[in-house]
Amino acid sequence: MVDSDEPSDSSAEIQALKERVRELESMVDYLTERNLFLSETLTKVAQARLAARPPSLSEQPSPAEGIAKVTSRLIGKSEPREP
Repeated sequence: MVDSDEPSDSSAEIQALKERVRELESMVDYLTERNLFLSETLTKVAQARLAARPPSLSEQPSPAEGIAKVTSRLIGKSEPREP
C-alpha cells in the first residue's frame, strides 16, 4: 500500500536524475583539471618573472633602509667640527 503523502518516483525520473548527476560529476572533473592547469601556469609565470627580474633590483635596499642611511649621514654632518 502506498501512502499518499510520499511522492512516487517513476523510473524515468530516477534515470533523469542519474543522468544529471553524471553531468555534474563530469563538470566537476573538468573544472578540477582546469583549476590545476591554471594554478601550474600561474606558478610558472611567477617563477619566470622572478628569474627575469634584474639582480640589481633585488640587491637594492628597501626604502626604510635608504631613509635610515640618509638620516645617519645627515646626523653625522651636523656634529660640530673641531677647529
